[in-house]
Amino acid sequence: MSEFIKLIREKIAAITQNEPQFSQSRLPAAAQAGKIITTPSHEKPAFDSLACPACHSPQFVKRGFRQKQQERIQLYQCTACGKTFTQNVLTSGKHYPLEVILDALSLYNLGYSPSQTCSLLKERAEKIKMTLKPATLAKWVKEFEPICRFSRYREFAGRKYTPSEMVVTATLAHRQLFRFRFHRAKCRLIMWEDVRHYRFDPLREFLELVPSECPHQYFSARSGQAEGLRASEAPLTFSRTQMVVRGKQNFANLLCTFVLQSVAERKLRHEALQKFMLYNDSVTIATEVPVYITRDDLLHMKTQLGFEIFNKTSSQELKAQNSNVKITVENSKVEDKNSLSKASQGNTSDGDPQGLLRGGGIGERQESAPETSAVIAGADLPKLITGHIDILQIRNGQIHILDYKPKAAK
Repeated sequence: MSEFIKLIREKIAAITQNEPQFSQSRLPAAAQAGKIITTPSHEKPAFDSLACPACHSPQFVKRGFRQKQQERIQLYQCTACGKTFTQNVLTSGKHYPLEVILDALSLYNLGYSPSQTCSLLKERAEKIKMTLKPATLAKWVKEFEPICRFSRYREFAGRKYTPSEMVVTATLAHRQLFRFRFHRAKCRLIMWEDVRHYRFDPLREFLELVPSECPHQYFSARSGQAEGLRASEAPLTFSRTQMVVRGKQNFANLLCTFVLQSVAERKLRHEALQKFMLYNDSVTIATEVPVYITRDDLLHMKTQLGFEIFNKTSSQELKAQNSNVKITVENSKVEDKNSLSKASQGNTSDGDPQGLLRGGGIGERQESAPETSAVIAGADLPKLITGHIDILQIRNGQIHILDYKPKAAK
């Protein structure tokens, strides 16, 4: 990973070093006047954290295109320093788009030979003239090996599975289309490699049976209603009092940053990230996994495991009431200054008409209603809640569930 980070820094330095010196006349008129220019949301690139590589400013405008042999690249101009930069840092000096490079790496790691991979890419190519050679593909494989860690499994997976057998796929019509994928070869190798992963064999069996035995009636709407509620529609929420939230910058974040440079449209981000991680990393075993939880499961979590489950609507109302009480108390502090001074002289009846000073004073006004009033009873729990896991991983003796959120850091 350190080699990959070093590679990105070198690429950024090489690009910014050759840029012309800043000229105020190159900026748009609004930027010259000192106004902050932001790019409209519908025109923003798919890469959310895109910023100027020179000054790291997120304020930029579009500045035309750069025509390459196989693609046309969007140029951006920083409104702070005037530097011109592109979204795809790693494609400098390459004839093919980053999307083609990632597709080639994915096909190669599926078990196809270099010549077969080039032939498949030529068949799929529609907009560009594909003249990819196996030698070029070999250079890409070597260059991006630090992030495509499935390379250490590829030889062993190819001995047991053909490219068509390596990944199980199914399109699930669960109100909308979900593309389920399960990398059976990687899952087997992960379990064989570490004895701690042997206990996850039931998970492997579950993923193998998803295409044939998934209870689609739980997810699909019937006459406008489905048997199960989606997780976002469920009228319950869990207590966060004991939840620990920690931000992490790990290999998954780095991989996501790399893949998003190849995405042209924001609606394609999920699909591109899931495919690349499933085919090329060494821990992702499945994507878009359908899961559901029953009322009995919720009761077990509530009574045996100690989970606190609340009614979502009641919890939101309590929060609104608490915020209103806090605002009222702040206003009361200003309005009752004279009343407080009178109360200190003994005029408690006249100076405290609302009883703010009795039994502890203003502090009692800040106390919210007990959260137990929003606790949901066992009989009111939903019969069924459904959902889909974006990315499922096995690593370090544990199962990891990943959910892609474009602005999770905020």
